[in-house]
Amino acid sequence: MSNKHKKHNDEEIAQDIKSQLVEASINNLFGGEQKPKEQKVGCCPVLTVSFWSRYFNVTQSDVGQRIKSSLFLTPPFEEVMGGQPDLYGPFWIFTTIIALVSISANICDYLNNIGNDSKFKYRYDFVPVAGSLIYGVGLICPTLLWVIVKLLFKVKIKLIQTICLYGYSQTCFILISVLSIIPNNIVHWCLLGYGFGMSTIFFFRNLKKEMDELEANQRYVVFGLVLGCQLILCLMFRFYFFKLTTLKS
Repeated sequence: MSNKHKKHNDEEIAQDIKSQLVEASINNLFGGEQKPKEQKVGCCPVLTVSFWSRYFNVTQSDVGQRIKSSLFLTPPFEEVMGGQPDLYGPFWIFTTIIALVSISANICDYLNNIGNDSKFKYRYDFVPVAGSLIYGVGLICPTLLWVIVKLLFKVKIKLIQTICLYGYSQTCFILISVLSIIPNNIVHWCLLGYGFGMSTIFFFRNLKKEMDELEANQRYVVFGLVLGCQLILCLMFRFYFFKLTTLKS
């Protein structure tokens, strides 16, 4: 074999090794299984469809079981997830909440003003605000949590798993969005109290292993971040989407 061909083969081997190291590093960062060695990956696999497709490769039965676990806290979500976090469920949970909140808020407003000498107007601005709020909090909160825990506190935690857990923790807000059509302040406060408590308990219950590795003052930072995000979400529900106002004639 000529030196030229040998050099070319060495370059290919070096490139393959580099690609596998990049893939392994990204898998360790985001979470997920590494691809078989015979499959070649590019220098930046995180920008490929095949990289993200694994997190959407779940069946309706898988998602249904995970949603059931997030609502009733049984069976344990970690057992149901089986070490394979997904983004399919969280995406549709967030999207469903956005649609339901936008519709329910208008229905609630309409019911609250039945009998008043006023002309009801559908508020289309609920849709973009709900989208920005739900998608924003759903991505920013777990991402910030991951940055703080992994990069600052040096505790092993995976980004995709964190987003997955936070997404499924919001399942209860689907029920809250539907029941909030009832134009009653006490009902709204009770529903939001349930959502705040249930989503927080579910989330931290499934991060118990990571939380146990943190020091006491570090736990307070994590608790404060998640509780703050959930509080913002609940307050927006209460005082923006389901604020009971009487329309003027």
